[in-house]
Amino acid sequence: MPFCLSAQYNFGIGNSNYSGIQGGRINPGMLAGSSLKWEINGLSAGELYDNTFIYIPKGAVPPLGFKSIYNGIIDNQHFSTHYDPADPGKLYHFTMTTEVLGPSFRFNIGSDQSIGLTIAARSNENMRDLPGSTAQNAFAYLMQTDLWNKPLSDHSSRVNGMGWLEYGLNYGAVLIDNGGNKLKVGINLKYLQGVVAAYVKNTNLNYTISDTTNLSFTHSSVDYGRTDYDTYRRIGSYNDLNHGHGFGADVGLVFEHKYDPNDPVRYDYRLGVSLMDMGSIDFNRNAAAFHLQTDSANFSAWRQVHLTSNLAVDRTLSAVFYHGGRRPPIILPWPCRRRLVSRPIFV
Repeated sequence: MPFCLSAQYNFGIGNSNYSGIQGGRINPGMLAGSSLKWEINGLSAGELYDNTFIYIPKGAVPPLGFKSIYNGIIDNQHFSTHYDPADPGKLYHFTMTTEVLGPSFRFNIGSDQSIGLTIAARSNENMRDLPGSTAQNAFAYLMQTDLWNKPLSDHSSRVNGMGWLEYGLNYGAVLIDNGGNKLKVGINLKYLQGVVAAYVKNTNLNYTISDTTNLSFTHSSVDYGRTDYDTYRRIGSYNDLNHGHGFGADVGLVFEHKYDPNDPVRYDYRLGVSLMDMGSIDFNRNAAAFHLQTDSANFSAWRQVHLTSNLAVDRTLSAVFYHGGRRPPIILPWPCRRRLVSRPIFV
């Protein structure tokens, strides 16, 4: 018997009188005047993934059998793509956001103020303007033979990814409450610890995949940067996770109106606006930025190359683009500064 489920991403609980900490993740103004006098969050997590390229066809995943599902996903057996050979330059996008909210608390001060502390681990990754040929080659690990021996190009791809820890001190207050109207404001000040980051920009690649023995580039250049992920293999202390630091803030306003001023809980409508994730992280520890450029280069036996460290990746790419020469890593703290994307939210 078929049935239908409906759901909302955070907004359902985030706008209720009992939203508390979760409401503050959408609008800090929700913290003030909460119906919860106090609360403690142990551990909660959420993830959001979206893209315009990869999909799972209906009926491709078996309803039972975890091993079959897992192996099918790992081996790309359950996935299909929207790649159109007639339009290899069509652009696609990918995005993924993850948040783990750790030990956190908040409590009311009287009836019109709130104070709290939040600890969270977050990540955000996005790939923008990937041509179909680039996305399909990445999906097939450069092994799609109908894309071999064809001149391909990529002049638009942009990749950004960042993972960080944040420690936030939040405060909310009711500014106006005349019985029928209520205006609340909230702010969350955050210390940010950068854990991992990477980017690719200024992409200008012209390439041809001959077969598994040769990948050639002509008149190509690209910029990329990354934190040193080799350090994670020897983590011995909390400080080993730290590749930079920064500060951020969230601010929000909430307006409520109710026709019955004698009802302390019910409201007739609520309007809110917030600006989230203002700030930046300066990845200035174990981070490097690179520029690659060549008029003509060949990557021989690329299928047999096994890259097991970021140093191996950097040296191999440098050797390919500079014909065996190797430029030293360019440690540039400022270009590795990754800014959090401010998210205005209107409710």
